[in-house]
Amino acid sequence: LPEGGCFYPPTLITGLEPADRLMQEEIFGPVLVGTTFRTPAEAVQLANNTRYGLAATLWSENINLALDVAPQLAAGIVWINGTNLMDAAAGFGMGVLIEVHDAEELDRALQLKSALLGINNRNLKTLEVDIATTEALSENVPDDRIMVCESGLFTRTDLDRMARTGAQCFLIGESLMRENDVAAATRALLDPDMAA
Repeated sequence: LPEGGCFYPPTLITGLEPADRLMQEEIFGPVLVGTTFRTPAEAVQLANNTRYGLAATLWSENINLALDVAPQLAAGIVWINGTNLMDAAAGFGMGVLIEVHDAEELDRALQLKSALLGINNRNLKTLEVDIATTEALSENVPDDRIMVCESGLFTRTDLDRMARTGAQCFLIGESLMRENDVAAATRALLDPDMAA
């Protein structure tokens, strides 16, 4: 530690009960309070047993488990295997795209200040894609957000349909990656004369 100033060393605290003060209050400093749990349901119960809930970070080797648990956490934003990513991006002059898949995630995302809002048409649990997801969720997206439509976009007609919902940007991956000539496929998507 530096010799001058007020510094607190990074600290890990374990062995506490859920009602203990350090488990209930936010600690502004390099302090991590850790506890164990036996099941994902118990982890969710422990995490939600606080009056705070601005943000949560979920760490897991199993991304499918993390995606199942994240929506159950009562927090304004939930990061998976990372933390405070919005502040990190802002430090580099970058915006953050907040991605949602359903109405519940959209409600949480709208509490955040990011101007970029991505609506992913892919259900991450079933991997099914339906661009009607953007149509349904777009009705609740305020005009001050830049709406990005993600997944399931294959034709210029798809882009026009999503633009009518208010989508201003599109993330297109799968349909272009399947093409032998990505440049030609991109030109076709962008050509208004290609709409059916």
